[in-house]
Amino acid sequence: MTDEEMASLIMSGISAQGEGLHEKSIKIFTQFISLGSDPDELAIAYSSRGESYMAIGQREKAIDDMKKAADYGDEIILEALRDEFGIIYTPKKLR
Repeated sequence: MTDEEMASLIMSGISAQGEGLHEKSIKIFTQFISLGSDPDELAIAYSSRGESYMAIGQREKAIDDMKKAADYGDEIILEALRDEFGIIYTPKKLR
């Protein structure tokens, strides 16, 4: 996929999430993750998919994705893990 197509894909996932279509957004973010290579974009995709997992009550999957987002450099998600779940996580640097 081209960079433009990848950007369109992640935006469609964010849009679906914003509309409350969490199962759809999870599928889109999963597709993006399988194709993506940019660490910043992968951090966004994992973080966003984690939010959708939380919205549908899949807490463990949400936590796993939040950790993966942190591994790709999302430092803000570390605060969410700590504040919302009481989890202190040391990221594996995947950059």
